[in-house]
Amino acid sequence: MKLWLCCFALILSGALPLQAQPHNGEPENVQLLIVMGGGTYESSVFRLFETLDGVNYTVVMGDTVAFREDIRGRFDAVLMYNLSGSLAEPARTNLVQFIESGGGLVVWHHALANYGDWPWWHTAVVGGRYFLRPEGDHAASTYQQDESMVARPTSAHPVVSSLGGHPMHLYDETYKGLWISPEVEVLLSTTLTSSDGPLVWVGPYQAARVVAIQPGHGSSAYFNLGFRYILRDAIRWVAGDLE
Repeated sequence: MKLWLCCFALILSGALPLQAQPHNGEPENVQLLIVMGGGTYESSVFRLFETLDGVNYTVVMGDTVAFREDIRGRFDAVLMYNLSGSLAEPARTNLVQFIESGGGLVVWHHALANYGDWPWWHTAVVGGRYFLRPEGDHAASTYQQDESMVARPTSAHPVVSSLGGHPMHLYDETYKGLWISPEVEVLLSTTLTSSDGPLVWVGPYQAARVVAIQPGHGSSAYFNLGFRYILRDAIRWVAGDLE
């Protein structure tokens, strides 16, 4: 047990080389790289990761560590739950190469604010951006904690098919004033006034599967069964494991 904890701490810090670590499931499962760091989150998020059926995952703190090497062939998908204003080389090139090679990408919650200095990222890939501060004619985006919302699927897409077309109740943080591309496919939305409406969408990028998920601030979302299914199925879908 002590050896496992020691190794896990080294992986988080980046002291060990990135390898897909089979935390749960069998070797043929989706190999997922989870990038954290910079944003705030509850420690219970790690319990959420343990519920991701069909997924083996590796957690890394910091995008410069996560993408310091070429990760093509080692991971099927990347889940970004980090918050970072920019991404320097060589990490930027390695991330681009992973996406352009067809690697799946899920951009989750505060990661929607990543890389404001990289237009290709939020316009061509993610299809959305949270503005941390005003830029040009665009005001800073806003958030509201502890909001009760009804989220309704707007598509029969595999990412939200577990809801069976039924609405889902969420108690979570909302974002408003995002830039959202008209080219995205919205999968889940709300009419709550503290939100822009779209909660989950497929990004516009054509070379790889990309899903953006706005909810997910704390345990009230982490342990919502419908939300768990959406996060799991988003990961599996971008990895090509779910059709």
